[in-house]
Amino acid sequence: LTNLTFLYLEEPDLIGVSSFLNSMIDFVVKGYTRKGGVLYALKKFTDAQKTYQKALEIDPNNKV
Repeated sequence: LTNLTFLYLEEPDLIGVSSFLNSMIDFVVKGYTRKGGVLYALKKFTDAQKTYQKALEIDPNNKV
């Protein structure tokens, strides 16, 4: 988006952007969760814990 684009944005656009960002957060959290699972399966428990912690930093309400 250019700076001029912001002149034409309306509230529905903001809702769409917010929805997009929320879905990206979910995607990133799922990625960290899956990576944590792989590390756990490889018995790299410390790395798995750090990875799960990253997911929780992004989404503290996530029930990893």
